[in-house]
Amino acid sequence: MSKKHPVETTHPDYDYNKDDWQLIDDVIAGEKEVKAKGKLYLPSSLTSDKQYSVYLAKSSFTPYTEATLEYLMGCIFRKPPEITIPDGLEYLNDGKISLPLDQIIRNTARGCLKFGRYALLVDMPDVPVKRTLLDDIQGRYKPQILCYPAQSIINWRDDESLVVLKEQYTVDKDDGFGFDRKYQYRELRLVEGYYIQRLWRDG
Repeated sequence: MSKKHPVETTHPDYDYNKDDWQLIDDVIAGEKEVKAKGKLYLPSSLTSDKQYSVYLAKSSFTPYTEATLEYLMGCIFRKPPEITIPDGLEYLNDGKISLPLDQIIRNTARGCLKFGRYALLVDMPDVPVKRTLLDDIQGRYKPQILCYPAQSIINWRDDESLVVLKEQYTVDKDDGFGFDRKYQYRELRLVEGYYIQRLWRDG
């Protein structure tokens, strides 16, 4: 996938909103992130980089957006969520396989307040053919709940026959200390009533 692969295709609604989502993320991150973007958020006619650096350093940014988000989160979670878990599914809330359910609920609310959308994927890990009873007893292969913000949901069909999720993963460098961040694409597709999942990576 060194060249752009069809799985990297983005939905028109994604293209329309992605710059606004980045803006929201930046202003919520605060002054440091806003100033790091330089002239994107603080344009200037100054021609000298040194003069602009002084101009940027003296500027200020008031985090109204972050304050509004935290206020709304406080309203939603004025009372903690009540979570009832059926017998046998307690592992979904122990924080070992997935995030605790309380945190997933909060992440979902925050994502919807910020971008109007947020996705949860309930997924099973790859299960080997020679799965044993000991594997089941030790809980090695159990469903997990994965969280995806709006920026990670890059393509979809309105009839829910396709969703493509962009994921980040890391690869260790040869020196044993550093690492590189790379992206993979998870294709979720319904074909004649069957659910198919494919994972696309370079190489």
